[in-house]
Amino acid sequence: MPVVAVAWRWPLLRPFAYALVDFLWAWIQVCQVLCGPFSETLVRRDLELTGRIAGLPGEMGDGGARFLFQVEHARADG
Repeated sequence: MPVVAVAWRWPLLRPFAYALVDFLWAWIQVCQVLCGPFSETLVRRDLELTGRIAGLPGEMGDGGARFLFQVEHARADG
């Protein structure tokens, strides 16, 4: 990372270099979960989720409301 090496030489840029490294580390961690393909065994199958509503509806739209749902148990039919 040449940007971090250059920023390290100037103390005023060090916080930005730390922020850049932290952002890239977080991106890699999230991508390990979200960038992978969805399991083929679960594609086009009904899933039964058991859990609880973890947050009040935040977005209301034509198709319904969005809310946080904490999954406690998942089961695939078939």
